[in-house]
Amino acid sequence: MPPRRRTVAAPYGRDEVMTSLMDAARDLFAKRGPASVTVRDIAARARVSHGLIYRHFGTKDALLKAVMRREAMAFSTAAGDPKDPVASVQRLFEENIRRERFIRILAFALLSRTRMEDLYSEEGALAILLTGVREESPPKEKSTPVTGIDPRISVAAASAFMKGWLLFEPWVLQAVGAVGEDVNAIRKDIGRLLEQVISSGAPAPAPRSDPKT
Repeated sequence: MPPRRRTVAAPYGRDEVMTSLMDAARDLFAKRGPASVTVRDIAARARVSHGLIYRHFGTKDALLKAVMRREAMAFSTAAGDPKDPVASVQRLFEENIRRERFIRILAFALLSRTRMEDLYSEEGALAILLTGVREESPPKEKSTPVTGIDPRISVAAASAFMKGWLLFEPWVLQAVGAVGEDVNAIRKDIGRLLEQVISSGAPAPAPRSDPKT
């Protein structure tokens, strides 16, 4: 006799159903883009009736916003203590690696000209990082080639660098002949570059005063 297929139990109860719907929506949105996914597609993947989407979220757009809010909370938690922006940016990069599906959803949304302010804000995580950069002590004179950049630009550039790298990583590695090399080692190097970007937003060292003659 052929082996029986294991059946996965359908989610039960409000919390399980909502989590299952958000997980299913995240996976499908990342694979095909929100515009190409229907309510019935999401419900089928979550193993629930599509009517439960309307009951718990109201609309597909509201479900998309709920998915994005959940991701934003994870980034805020990852940012951690603003007193150490270098450690914060490393944690945020690691969180972006774990949430590559989220990055693809953002890319699809941007390409479809979705209003980002209506969909998602990473303000929590980036605000924590920005606070840390603004309060960071001036770096040593030779610690980084550039300092004194507007902290907002440094934080924005770091966020774009993280997401852009993970989105285009296969293509850029192919383009520079680095396919097949240790991706973890490459990402460690990217992390070191992110430290430089964040450090550029620290206050510039005070100029040395000329010794009195």
